[in-house]
Amino acid sequence: MTSIRLAENKDIPSLVELLVQVCNHHYELYPDIFKKDGNKYTNDKIEQILLDFSYIVLVAEVDGVVRGMAISKIIDRPELSQAKATRTVFVEDLSVDENYRHMGLGSALMGKIEELAKKQGAKQVELNCWYANTSAYEFYQCLGYQLLSVKFSKKM
Repeated sequence: MTSIRLAENKDIPSLVELLVQVCNHHYELYPDIFKKDGNKYTNDKIEQILLDFSYIVLVAEVDGVVRGMAISKIIDRPELSQAKATRTVFVEDLSVDENYRHMGLGSALMGKIEELAKKQGAKQVELNCWYANTSAYEFYQCLGYQLLSVKFSKKM
């Protein structure tokens, strides 16, 4: 049985494990940028995020075991001379255990983020995806996400 719920402190070890998997995948794609077995957040930082009401942290459980997670942040952008004020939910991290992919966990997590984003009054959900991460790119496209901008880089 699969369920999506808000993350709790007891989930921190699972969140860390999934974040390391993300980093290792990025390391395989971009070894000049990412470190093997790196982790974006310390346990203390994850604890702080779980207490911060501007974050939405979800876990996907399969038979009571965390197999996926999503960390997203509610961002209120003020009105500027060239842009309207808007509320956005930005997905910072999405990870499904490599042994549980293609089972609908990622789609379920994104669906729950979208549901909560609407309840929070957000006008859109945004995220970044590395160019070489074609499986993620295709996944987000299948969910209806479209390119918003492109970032360029040139090695020196």
